[in-house]
Amino acid sequence: MAGGTRDDRQADLKRGIRVEIASLVYNVLEVVVSVTAGLITGSAALVSWGLDSTVEAPSAGTLIWRLRGEQKGADRRTVLHRKKVALSVVAAAFGVVVAAILYEAVSAFLSQEAPGFNWWGISILFVSLVVNPFLAWGKHRYGKRLDSPALKYDAKDTLICQY
Repeated sequence: MAGGTRDDRQADLKRGIRVEIASLVYNVLEVVVSVTAGLITGSAALVSWGLDSTVEAPSAGTLIWRLRGEQKGADRRTVLHRKKVALSVVAAAFGVVVAAILYEAVSAFLSQEAPGFNWWGISILFVSLVVNPFLAWGKHRYGKRLDSPALKYDAKDTLICQY
């Protein structure tokens, strides 16, 4: 291995998996809290925010699957297949996020309805402003170390969802 040992790669795989597990847990919580709060308060924006996280969760799950395969010693062909699947899932997630953002923007523009104030929304936004940059940083860091485009793109997806 150029630039590092097998033990270093195993440690990076383990850390990359941890970052994706944290992302998966956070996104599942964000879905539950946002959708529930949105339904209780009648906030379509909160429901949309929560549903957006349903895109990130499968992406994290797929990357956990991909990294664990390599960590457990899958053969080269299996690792390459998992890399391809993971990259495809992350690419699809990008497409869904872009479509959702476009839909929300056009809907808000056409309705000309000003957003209302909602403490749940402010709270979820604040937590996301703190959590998501750390998740994106970890994904990008281990994406670089593992030479994993899917992890690096997942970091960008996290930042796009943040915006």
